[in-house]
Amino acid sequence: MQLSEQRVRDVLLTTQISIQEFMDQLAAIRCLANNTRFRILTLIPHKGIAVENIASALNMTSSAVSHQLALLRRHEIVTATKRGRNIIYRMNGESVRGKLVQKILRAVR
Repeated sequence: MQLSEQRVRDVLLTTQISIQEFMDQLAAIRCLANNTRFRILTLIPHKGIAVENIASALNMTSSAVSHQLALLRRHEIVTATKRGRNIIYRMNGESVRGKLVQKILRAVR
């Protein structure tokens, strides 16, 4: 669905967010349109999961999974914590985008 520039401005005026924030939110939601990233997100439990475990479950390389997780991290959808030699990824329950994605995932499960 294409939004006209005027419609976007109208939405922004009524919601009190900046154009940049709107574009950031839109970009984060577009991350979910990628099937691989969506599948990765469905595998991340509340306690977190290591890249290697995600890669194994999806039959992908750790490098490919890390690349997708880096994008999700840039959009504040997931967080990463180093634990020994592993990086553990969790859903970001602190950010607005992370909370939105969690709601979307609950709705489709």
